[in-house]
Amino acid sequence: MNRNKKLMGQNISLPKFDLNLLTLFKLVYFHKSVSKAADLLDISASAVSQSLRRLRVHFDDPLFVRHGAGIEATTFATRIYEELQKPYDDLLIKLQDLSPTRMQAQINISCPPYLSLIIMGPLTTIINRTSPECNIFHMIDDNFSEKNDEALTYRTMDIIFDIHPYYNLSRVSTIIAQDELVFICAKDHPRMKGVISREDLWAENFTLLGTDKAAVAKQQNEHTKILGAERNIKFSAGSSFAAIAMICASETVGIMTRRMVDMFTHNFPIRVIETDVKLPSMPIYMIYNKTALKNELLSSVIRAMENEYPDIDQKNQSS
Repeated sequence: MNRNKKLMGQNISLPKFDLNLLTLFKLVYFHKSVSKAADLLDISASAVSQSLRRLRVHFDDPLFVRHGAGIEATTFATRIYEELQKPYDDLLIKLQDLSPTRMQAQINISCPPYLSLIIMGPLTTIINRTSPECNIFHMIDDNFSEKNDEALTYRTMDIIFDIHPYYNLSRVSTIIAQDELVFICAKDHPRMKGVISREDLWAENFTLLGTDKAAVAKQQNEHTKILGAERNIKFSAGSSFAAIAMICASETVGIMTRRMVDMFTHNFPIRVIETDVKLPSMPIYMIYNKTALKNELLSSVIRAMENEYPDIDQKNQSS
């Protein structure tokens, strides 16, 4: 069987070819995981494996082979992905455009932990007010903006909140809030008293939020430049909650948003350090597909979230 002819559209009987298999194929290819694709599609891993078998028979190619603990795409599978990626994404967008406007039963939200405390409360109130019967599915992102962008393409996520915009012609990235960043320490820190100078801050050990998220790492580099020297990193925390616990139990200094500090000061012995060193504010972006505005519920939620934080001028970045 000539695989190239099949790829170029010859010998393909469309009534017999399930286009849903292409969505499944792209998820497996992108995530290099059958189980991850199954989770995103809300089906079993065995169902994904059965679908892959159908694709292997159709294209006469193994498509994916075992590689260590994961899987690796064959050369032919890579060619399929590269040639069909944009046309298939365009088809999904067109189908969304042709879908009738309707209220949906569930809104899927992706938001990292350090933004969830700020975002999810107001968002839940808005959705309950707009559509009390609507369910909310909140997913903590896995530090990869590319995967979140794919989630918007496949409509497995409706709205994403992040600290940087997504650059895609099909997306809208709008700043809905700016959060002030402050230096914090334990309330009983022996040296952080009065107004602290840049030099005194630089001399302290820091607790850093450890992440491979590019936007967070970029922001941390900016903070180092503001201090004028490389910081002494004593602890690296996997979450804001862990960072607070480590700061409370040590004489380290950390950086956190003002809103988060206000939430935690009643339960944790932390305080804001008085200093003339000014940190740049942290933007909070709401990212969604342009076609989401054609959906009555999503459109109303998006507009309400844009108006939720009155201290922000509407600064939209569409890309």
